[in-house]
Amino acid sequence: MKFRKLLSAAILFFAAFFVRGVEVVNAGHSGWNSRQLREIFRQELDKNRPDLIILMVGTNDNLNSYNLVPPEEFEKNLTAMAEAARASGAELLLCEIPNACQELMQKRHKADFFRRETAEDKVRRANQIVAAVAEAQRIPLLKTTEILGKATTDAASLIRNPANSGNEDGVHPTPNGYFRLADAIAKRIKAEQWKPKRILCIGDSITFGAAVKGAGTAAPDAETYPGRLARELNAR
Repeated sequence: MKFRKLLSAAILFFAAFFVRGVEVVNAGHSGWNSRQLREIFRQELDKNRPDLIILMVGTNDNLNSYNLVPPEEFEKNLTAMAEAARASGAELLLCEIPNACQELMQKRHKADFFRRETAEDKVRRANQIVAAVAEAQRIPLLKTTEILGKATTDAASLIRNPANSGNEDGVHPTPNGYFRLADAIAKRIKAEQWKPKRILCIGDSITFGAAVKGAGTAAPDAETYPGRLARELNAR
């Protein structure tokens, strides 16, 4: 009788192990730039041992007047993280940073920050660096700007603004924006024929999920893109 109980417990354990689906980890850090993320990147890899890494960083490096990183260092940091990801044996999807609304962003940053170079120009320059790193490292690139579109003050915008969220944000996605992002990533995973069991979503507050339900998590009911991604992948 004791043997049968042990055998039943073992069968249940292995059955649960093999059907548990895709595990998604939300390692987003609000307000962080690539320098800060690079410092803990290998630690996150060692802790989570992912099969797939989704990296989106650069919004603060280029658009946060209080936490900037020079373009040359931004590129070096991205390259170092890409190389570490590849050395770990995991697949890597590198993501553009989203578009930003200058009208709203200039209300929250230093007065002259967007005068010499517009928010649109800063995003374009940042994403040229992201694309260059992706090409040099032969890493798939996700066109975040095409997925989320322009950042405007219209209610239909997928970037938070007073009309769709009551907030003068201008850079973080709405819940629907996160859904679009997660859907695009899920489709890209399928297109690349990746079969991950554990995904590490790492980056700044875009990954963290600023101001949406379940921020900082990939919980089943979270409105963050890691949460939406986990739900979509495990529903298939």
